[in-house]
Order: sequence, then C-alpha cells, then structure tokens
Amino acid sequence: MKRVFNKHKWTCVCSLLGLIFIGMQATNSLNAQVTTGTISGTVTDASGASVADAAVQIENGGTGLSTTVHTDGQGRYNAPSLNVGDYKVTASKTGFSTAVRTGINLTVGAAVVAQYALGVTTLLMVVPVPIATLHQAGAVALLTAMLVLTHCLSAPPRLRINASPPPETLV
Repeated sequence: MKRVFNKHKWTCVCSLLGLIFIGMQATNSLNAQVTTGTISGTVTDASGASVADAAVQIENGGTGLSTTVHTDGQGRYNAPSLNVGDYKVTASKTGFSTAVRTGINLTVGAAVVAQYALGVTTLLMVVPVPIATLHQAGAVALLTAMLVLTHCLSAPPRLRINASPPPETLV
C-alpha cells in the first residue's frame, strides 16, 4: 500500500490542490453577487430630438447621496452601480425646463429606464425695485400728460361774441 501511495502521491497532491482552487473560486463568486442596480434612459426636447450634455442628477432618498451624469450626443445617460433604494432623478439643461421624477425604486440587479422630455423655458425678467418704481412713476406721468392733452384737444372752442381782443393782450 505504501508503494501505491508513493506512486500516486503527486496525483493526489495535484487533485487536492485542484479541489482547493475550485472551492476558492466558488467562494469568490458567492461573495461577488450583485448588490446594486442601474438607472439609464434618454433626455429629449418637446419635439423628440435628443438633448446632448444634459445634466441628470440621481439622488438616493434614503441616504441623501447623489451623483450627476451627463447625456451623450444621442441624449443617452447611464448610472451603473447604484445602491438599492428609492431615487429622485432630475434632468436639466440651460434653456430647457427641468424634469423631475421621484419614487424610482431600485432593487438588486434592476435596470430602471427613465425617459425625460424637456420643454423650452420662458424668459422671466426680474427688474430691481428702484427701476420698477421709476418706470411706474414715469408711466403715471405719461398717462396724466396724455389725458390732459386729450382733454385740451377734444374740448369745443369757446365762442366769442365781440371781436375785440381779450383785455390781457392790451398793454
């Protein structure tokens, strides 16, 4: 029996090392399970054209942590390896309205697709108070002058009975 063991000693050692290696690989694959998810999608404008370089902010509602990605030339974005949880996703770009979606529930291994259509923003002008006050005062003065002028022009001419000049012109 000793002779058989010596003869197959290297075979046994190699087999044992192979089993240990396979066991280590199986343990590593168990530890490498996916515990995250992905949020991706596209950002377009109201006409359906892609919006390049739009900022997409992805905020985890439970932790408050957020990450920002930008769309590519075709309006696509991808945020991989996000922790599971509820997310709020905001898509924005200068000159467009901001689109917000809340309650996106990301689970283990999930790939959530969120599409956004951004509208064109309207121009909102903020005027400082002193300028607005001056503008309003000027408008009131202009309106008053127009009313006086209109009254003067629309009043019927006064009829004079005598043809003599008024007394103030005789000096």
